Amino acid sequence: FNTYYGSLYCKMQLEWLTSTSCSLVGVLNSVGIMVSVLSMTALSLFRVTNISRTLGIPQPVSRKGGVKVCLVTGCIVSFAMGTSLVPLVGHFEDYFVNGLYHGSDIPLFLGAPGKKSHISILEAYYGRLRSNKALSWELIRQLLGSMFSQDYSALPNKKVEFSNDPVCTFKYLVRKEDPQYAYVWLSHIIQIFCFVIISVAYIVIAKVSSRSSIAVA
Repeated sequence: FNTYYGSLYCKMQLEWLTSTSCSLVGVLNSVGIMVSVLSMTALSLFRVTNISRTLGIPQPVSRKGGVKVCLVTGCIVSFAMGTSLVPLVGHFEDYFVNGLYHGSDIPLFLGAPGKKSHISILEAYYGRLRSNKALSWELIRQLLGSMFSQDYSALPNKKVEFSNDPVCTFKYLVRKEDPQYAYVWLSHIIQIFCFVIISVAYIVIAKVSSRSSIAVA
């Protein structure tokens, strides 16, 4: 990002955060993390369930074993891709989008304001809204479109799905008011569960290996 934009780094920050390239980087980052954690978990489970064989004479890999490896790998990659792409699905935007960027030509919207800021502006224009919490991003965009004349009919509405920092990664440190709060904590729980499995598996492997070494000695 810095290499591409150079001295325009700060000025083009929101253009970068709302770009397809930024979304791609975020997805690849999330996929890489999830694949790594799930792969280590699968490898740990494989080793702990086959500890007696791994301590003996190595056996050639059978065709059935190769198929199992391919299936497990496919499941891991599919799960990682699925969970990483969910935040970019338009249907779920209310659970992930942090704000909307309307370009730099309209001073009414500075930066990429979130729902709270948009609702405040809409209330000032339309009067008090009946149900603030029920407003979706889709409805907000429709109401914003009605605020402007034909000259501004094509009001840009680029989504900011990541943090407000110029780093294209999904938020991992969230507050309760962040839209992706539930998703992030679910991701944390999955990863913590995987790390617990990995730790327990290697403790078992260490104990079995130690007993085997003593028995051989």
